[in-house]
Amino acid sequence: MNGRAISDRKLIVIEDDASTKMILKGTLRKYGFLDIEECSDGAEALKKIQENDYDMILCDWQIPSLNGLALLKKLKGMDSTAHIPFIMITGESEKESIISAMKAGVDGYIVKPFAPISIKQKLDQVFGEDI
Repeated sequence: MNGRAISDRKLIVIEDDASTKMILKGTLRKYGFLDIEECSDGAEALKKIQENDYDMILCDWQIPSLNGLALLKKLKGMDSTAHIPFIMITGESEKESIISAMKAGVDGYIVKPFAPISIKQKLDQVFGEDI
């Protein structure tokens, strides 16, 4: 992705469960990502994403004020944010939920509970390189 080092890429983790957020951030750091912002609320995330340049969004489906699917739809519907890869990390494993997220433009889908390697595999897939 643009030849930039992993450590220079800026990510945002949107997750309201503290332990899951800690696991995600630890996993991302393990793979070399250093610039990781976080928030636990969909409306707050929307504001942050509109005000900053992120290289990727990792978002839980069930977050307060604006759920992950609604946030995804809003971001993919705006020219300024539609290009940002969006990975949904969720307990929603129903086929209909996955199809809804795919139709909305999700770039990756990870079902909880997840193994750290599944995060790496999705990042490799979305960034188009082996991180």
